[in-house]
Amino acid sequence: SHLALLSVTYNLNVFPSMENFVQDMKRLNLQKRVVAVVENGSWALTAGKSMREIIGQLKKVNIAEETISIKSLLKDAQYADAVAMADKIVEDLKK
Repeated sequence: SHLALLSVTYNLNVFPSMENFVQDMKRLNLQKRVVAVVENGSWALTAGKSMREIIGQLKKVNIAEETISIKSLLKDAQYADAVAMADKIVEDLKK
């Protein structure tokens, strides 16, 4: 019911393995899910936007409002955001 999709930016796009995965989700007509997105990149953070565009085409899929954007390495200040995202997923699963 819930997915956390994490990808690095690769040539201004989603890493090929993750791109294949989200395209498969689209081809399989995945529905009724909650998706959280985390992107990583060093000089360009575009993977999250690309994943959101593909996922946004799926029916009855809610994308978490917040995207965590990591520049190369998770900073101490971002750790709390990652924990909050995980906690929200756990709380949603309990419903």
